[in-house]
Amino acid sequence: MFSTQRTALGLDPTKILLGIGVCVVALTVLSHGWFWYVWIGFLAVMLILHFFRDGQRTKQIRQFAVDKGLTFIGDSLPTHFPIQQTSSRLAHSISRAVVGNEVLLFDCRIGHGKGSRARTIVAARREPSAFGWARFGPDLETEQTGDWTLVYSANRVLDLQEIRALISELSHSMSHMGPNLNVAGSQAIRPETE
Repeated sequence: MFSTQRTALGLDPTKILLGIGVCVVALTVLSHGWFWYVWIGFLAVMLILHFFRDGQRTKQIRQFAVDKGLTFIGDSLPTHFPIQQTSSRLAHSISRAVVGNEVLLFDCRIGHGKGSRARTIVAARREPSAFGWARFGPDLETEQTGDWTLVYSANRVLDLQEIRALISELSHSMSHMGPNLNVAGSQAIRPETE
């Protein structure tokens, strides 16, 4: 259910751009001259693609939050969430956080430089069994800290289908899942930046 089918000649934009970049660089090296212009153009296209994908993901998560009656809070976490006691305590970038009654999901980046990796975390103030069968995805990990249970993939961002499955299982086990987490009077915490 969580795997996506890909064909050998599938249209993956990253591979297409990389192929085009290699061809253009090869042609510019052979023609002696335009290499740096082409290289800068290629990097600009890759950067634009990155920001486009990031914007699309944010739009999808916002729409998901609206559809499920959750609240999109952006790049901060509720102070009562114990991120410092989890394996994600080294997260230096929190984005697309969504809260609901005793449920929280967000994207984060662990580590710096080439060793960094993105991760989506779906957390609930419930026992691990509240996530039902959905927590047994092929590369999903379940972690418990205090009264919170976290489900995530260690090395990738969960796609919207996986998030929907996890939240759907939670909503079956949480009869009082409501539109907002009461954050009045509590402050949001922002990740440290270096």
